[in-house]
Amino acid sequence: MTTRISRMVGFSVPPTMAEELDRVAEEEHRTKSELFREMFRVYLTYRRLKRQQEDEERLDRLIRHPPEATSVFPMIETGSEEVLLESARFAGPRTKITGSQPAKDAAPLAAAHKDAPIKLMT
Repeated sequence: MTTRISRMVGFSVPPTMAEELDRVAEEEHRTKSELFREMFRVYLTYRRLKRQQEDEERLDRLIRHPPEATSVFPMIETGSEEVLLESARFAGPRTKITGSQPAKDAAPLAAAHKDAPIKLMT
């Protein structure tokens, strides 16, 4: 007993499409299954290229019209004084090598976002 490496799939099409499929298969000396497999591969390529084009268009729109920057910190939509200053205090011991002053550097940012509520980006 041999194991089938293909799977049978059945679907319906309008009669005119079925006639066209029969005609094309006969003209090209191919089976309807071969035609379907080729059509499906072409469709998958088309779909991939379409999605890629949509992604590129979305990226182009973002580049041309960037959204308003709501925060210096990427994980929060808007900052707050406490979060910014706590982040600076936490980073303090780790920045001695670079010579930066995170608490001092974060103070203007904290003041700018003083009244803004914290919202985590999802």
